[in-house]
Amino acid sequence: MTVACCGLAVATGPCIAVGPAHVLQRGSLSVVPKRITSEEVMAEVARLEQALDAAQQALRAVRRQIPSATPLNVAEFIDSHLLMLEDAALVEPARTLIREQLLSAEWALQQHRDALIQVFEDMEDPYLRSRRDDVDQVVRHVLDFLLGDKQCQQSSDGEISGCVIVAHDISPADTIVLRHRGAAAFVTEHGGPMSHTAILARSLNIPAVMGVRNATRFLHPGETL
Repeated sequence: MTVACCGLAVATGPCIAVGPAHVLQRGSLSVVPKRITSEEVMAEVARLEQALDAAQQALRAVRRQIPSATPLNVAEFIDSHLLMLEDAALVEPARTLIREQLLSAEWALQQHRDALIQVFEDMEDPYLRSRRDDVDQVVRHVLDFLLGDKQCQQSSDGEISGCVIVAHDISPADTIVLRHRGAAAFVTEHGGPMSHTAILARSLNIPAVMGVRNATRFLHPGETL
């Protein structure tokens, strides 16, 4: 049986790919609400700092993988996420929640992420509203390290050369790494034509369809897309 899924084509020109589906099982991270004691505050802040540092190092490693012949704006997407990780507006409120409300590092970061996302979603300008994806991706990147999922996820991706990647969402860093590993195209449940990932896909001439609801549910590994 043939199944047709609808989404938004974000590439320009005749951009077509055919290949087996490779489904990345990276749904929403499950952050368990947890309170800490006053004696644990320093250790929890240190955990947050270590995760931030690890996320920065991982992004810098991705940036070094970008071929010199790649359009200049490709590296700028990684730089923008690095700047967000260094921005006090992203990390300082999470530190405050740890110190003042005795929240675990991951819960504090998730709480602050939810507040930031709401601010962007309330914006009228479509481009500014789409920046919520960058906040979500950067926070997700840090939470990966806080929850200890990053290494597991990377090792479970397997062989992807020639495959059409199907995912809940793909960050600019993921886009570069997966393309470097031979991914033929991308299908995501979230994102739109003005997201940084979409702009990056166009710069790299990668066929991509975004906003395909329940893609990871209905598209199965190995199916020809």
